Amino acid sequence: MKRTCLSLLLWGIIFSFPIYAQNQNVSEYNSELPLLHQPKQILLSGGVTMYGSSVRVGYFPKKHWWIGTEGELHFLFSTRREAGIFTRYYTGSLKSVNAFIGTGISYGHFKMLNFNIDDPRPDEEYSSPKINALVGLELRLSRTISLEGVIKAGKLTQVNWTLPSLQLSANIYLGRTLKKTQ
Repeated sequence: MKRTCLSLLLWGIIFSFPIYAQNQNVSEYNSELPLLHQPKQILLSGGVTMYGSSVRVGYFPKKHWWIGTEGELHFLFSTRREAGIFTRYYTGSLKSVNAFIGTGISYGHFKMLNFNIDDPRPDEEYSSPKINALVGLELRLSRTISLEGVIKAGKLTQVNWTLPSLQLSANIYLGRTLKKTQ
């Protein structure tokens, strides 16, 4: 039930956001702020997960498309160390908030913790590829800095194990930035 409610809330936010964005007056944009998510920009991102950390670096080959590599550590309900590649698509270059979706594949070491005291079996360990999907929002703070929140889920390919991840990251944009024209 919690998962269903959280999914409905997240999808409501994501699908209502374009309606909000369309109602904004273009003249409200600050012409001094550059457009984000432009070709040839590099984005560095790092932050915390729920009891862990993540780091990403990537490149925008096309407008709104970010591709790159990432690494992630987790220590809640399981121990995970993974690295992989990803792609994201950002919905726009608004002044303050941008939504995005993404996918990727990673490989790592995953250890499911056994919380049953009466069960003498050791914790289950896997080294496996993992297929990931994510949605998130980016909050722009300045010309080159933003914060993002991500809800991510990954499925191990060797076993029937889905791993969720909540992430909060700080982003730094490097390279070409275009100014918004009126």
